[in-house]
Amino acid sequence: MVSDALLAEQRGILIDTVPLPVRLLLFGTGPEIEPLTQLAGNLGWLVERFGHPSELAEDFHPDAQTAAIVMTHNFGRDLLALDRLLPLQLRYVGLLGPRKRQAELLARLSEYRPLDFDAEVKTLFAPAGLDIGSEAPEEIALSIVSEVAAVLSNRCGGFLRERRSDNHRTIAAAGGEAA
Repeated sequence: MVSDALLAEQRGILIDTVPLPVRLLLFGTGPEIEPLTQLAGNLGWLVERFGHPSELAEDFHPDAQTAAIVMTHNFGRDLLALDRLLPLQLRYVGLLGPRKRQAELLARLSEYRPLDFDAEVKTLFAPAGLDIGSEAPEEIALSIVSEVAAVLSNRCGGFLRERRSDNHRTIAAAGGEAA
């Protein structure tokens, strides 16, 4: 049998795919870092922490499950982090802080290099997190992790009661039965 051949569906054979784990890149050292690390770790996500954007390897290669959150609480370091992350075209780059700060960071960044708003900036979520009334660092962490999960699942993160369809996908088995 050829090792890289696809296995045709056969009765009695179970084929299961295991998705890549979420890889969460955290930039900063503020009070939100620890709750974010704990919550993401509880979800089985791989968490990588960076005190400074220069700590991210130059040859870093993300995958479809890689997300990043910038929360250094320092304008210059946030600028460096965004400059490094936006060209990677991650599906999610979160930025802590108000919209005004995001606009200032993008304006400053565009002074140094052209920004591709269709490819780079469209995946920038600022302020980061879902609107759940977060105040404490643990609540902010919950808000951000929920938004990351929604984005990576191609969901909007709204109320389940407002969904028009089931919240769990039903996979049809070979005989037409639901799995």
